[in-house]
Amino acid sequence: MYDIKDTLILGLALLALLAFVALDVALLVSLGRQGDERRRMIVGRASTNSFAVMAVYLVYCVIEDLYRGMALGLPAENHPPLVTLTVMSIWYFANLLYFRRKYGA
Repeated sequence: MYDIKDTLILGLALLALLAFVALDVALLVSLGRQGDERRRMIVGRASTNSFAVMAVYLVYCVIEDLYRGMALGLPAENHPPLVTLTVMSIWYFANLLYFRRKYGA
């Protein structure tokens, strides 16, 4: 039998999932939108910084999987793409807000 606590947890999880999906869609819309030179520079810097962070994260995941496989004899972890995309979009928007504030757009 479900109680109110289970329903609340499920509702919050669905709300968080919808918020993260909306953030992913907003990421794609933000990248595709054209603007003046300053806006393109801000989006470019935020994108470059986000790409660098995600590249380092993915290299870390590969090294961790190699270590788990070779040293510990454990199978590689499954890194879900939705989680990776959500982390990337959160990082991108944090960078976008930072560079918008820094360059006044």
